[in-house]
Amino acid sequence: MKSFSSFFQFLLPLKISNWKILGDELYKAIIIYKNIRPQYGLRGNTPEEAYQGNVLNFEQYKSHFLEHKKLRVLHNKKNKCKICLPD
Repeated sequence: MKSFSSFFQFLLPLKISNWKILGDELYKAIIIYKNIRPQYGLRGNTPEEAYQGNVLNFEQYKSHFLEHKKLRVLHNKKNKCKICLPD
């Protein structure tokens, strides 16, 4: 189910018109997922941090989520449906 929700988060809002764009966007999504986006199941670490054996820093954990909340809000505003939610 995780990959399905990731599809909606990373790819559905984009206008993907060819294989090159799809490949580029998948690459960006993988970088974000592995290296930037903290995972609740990994106790706030990114997958890369967990793989490296990093110990949880609770302050970093909280700041990750606050930072990414702001990014999600900006991303959602940028990619909102122009038909359903006009400016």
